Amino acid sequence: MRGKRVVLSRPDGFVYDVRAISELETDTSGRQVVRVVTEEAYFRWMFTGQAAASEAYPARLVWVE
Repeated sequence: MRGKRVVLSRPDGFVYDVRAISELETDTSGRQVVRVVTEEAYFRWMFTGQAAASEAYPARLVWVE
């Protein structure tokens, strides 16, 4: 999934303009997660190498666009 544009499902609606920066991972509690960042942070990382702060998001709530 790395590099794919994704949509996050949240209780208050959907969040667009997000990129996955990892494949599926298993966190310490056994849940499958995907690490995500904003598109802006993703492209900054790609062009400058500046690492982006990512969020581990439950894989069941991540849709590939």
